[in-house]
Amino acid sequence: MTVTQAQLQGVCKFTFGAATHRVEKYTCAATLERTGVGHNAFRRFIYTIETEIEGATLANLKSQLDAAKSGLINSGSDFAIFRAGTKVHEHLAADCHFGPVATLSVNGNQQSSTFETITITVECLVPVSTAGGLIDHLFNLRTVVDDEGNVASIVQTGTVTTTAAQSATDWINANVPAQPAGYDRTLDIQADDTDSSATYTLTDAKTDRRNFDANVRDHKFSRTRTWQDGLLQTIAYSGTVRMAEGQSAAAFIEANLPAATQGYARSYSIANSDDDRDGTYSVTDTRATWSAIPGIDKAQLEASRSVDTQGRVTLERRGYFIGNNAQAQVDAVRSTLAALGAIVFEEVRQDIYNDQRWSFRFTALTTNHGDPPSGIVQWREVVRRSGGGRPRLVSVYPDRYPFIYLGAPGPVVITVSGQAVTVDGAYADVPGAPSSIAIYQSGGTEFSVNRLSEIERETTWSMTFICPPGTVAPEPRGRPEPGP
Repeated sequence: MTVTQAQLQGVCKFTFGAATHRVEKYTCAATLERTGVGHNAFRRFIYTIETEIEGATLANLKSQLDAAKSGLINSGSDFAIFRAGTKVHEHLAADCHFGPVATLSVNGNQQSSTFETITITVECLVPVSTAGGLIDHLFNLRTVVDDEGNVASIVQTGTVTTTAAQSATDWINANVPAQPAGYDRTLDIQADDTDSSATYTLTDAKTDRRNFDANVRDHKFSRTRTWQDGLLQTIAYSGTVRMAEGQSAAAFIEANLPAATQGYARSYSIANSDDDRDGTYSVTDTRATWSAIPGIDKAQLEASRSVDTQGRVTLERRGYFIGNNAQAQVDAVRSTLAALGAIVFEEVRQDIYNDQRWSFRFTALTTNHGDPPSGIVQWREVVRRSGGGRPRLVSVYPDRYPFIYLGAPGPVVITVSGQAVTVDGAYADVPGAPSSIAIYQSGGTEFSVNRLSEIERETTWSMTFICPPGTVAPEPRGRPEPGP
């Protein structure tokens, strides 16, 4: 007995509108993207299906191929794939953006028979409902610290992408961080023609007003700095003060002069009105021939901090010291940085023949996850699901054709594996089994630890679960928060 195409369709088939064909094998690919004039978000599904068409004669094969071409090359037809009569994939025309759309490719392998192998590609573009209208928000944060160790400015630059229904400009205005007290704010937004993509620069700069006392009616000041041969030579401040009735401007100025700069000599002058409610002052810090640090003639220290998408914090200290005590000061900088993170790079150079300066650059790593930090700078977990299908079985008889049928569904095998990398000297804890499938775990959790470097520690794990047919695999988990 010959197995017919109708019988094979009972094993696996697909429908596209009114057309029905068997499935020999298929693949599915899915991506998330933005497309269209409105820059909307879509999920794009592409199914590639291999099938064959059989004709009673070559003339009949031509008729069936013509019918397949006209029936499959259409848009806006419902599409579904069935296994043993059960629908496993479906895309309705009402849910797709101008689709589903099918294309047909004839392979031409069977050149001497009434079979023809063809490949069908079905593309489905499904709109995504994005919460709040936001598709993507990428930003960088830069903090500038002045010579006094105070935060002079905070600059955040970013790019926002939204759906067509949401204004990118409005989203930025509604979601920028709160303005810090004592800082002036500027916000510059540049949006495209559709206002669904915009870049912005948010700057919070230390205000020149210092009205931090209830008795101060107004306090304005400015600062200028002069450089020579790459070295900061002078720092000059000038300011005006207006006090409340009965308060001394001269006393306030004396008590609130800018902090002195180490290694600089200071001179200043104060003038006040007859009633001492108004006052002016000027302060000049000039680089001294030797620093206030014993054994140091000149010095420079720069600090930077950056954070990547995994939460890895990179701290850097660079600069130089000149003097008999230069090497000890370099060691002190290194020790201070080592208390903040793990040192991963260091460079120290001594100029032996010129001014004998010790130049240095140190880099340390830590993480900003949790308080205290979790130490995990890289996290990944993968969930794989296999099995659960019905095997095709064959019964062989001596007096008739083999009988092909489907057996009982097999178990679902779910594997959960992952990796965590830390920089705090301790290995990450191996996570427990996902609660939804924990009772089906087969054997214990396999794990390994790997010392990647002097500071990096890697932990990997793998768990296997033998589950009943139809079990849904859990989502991969994010990094755990550190304990108290």
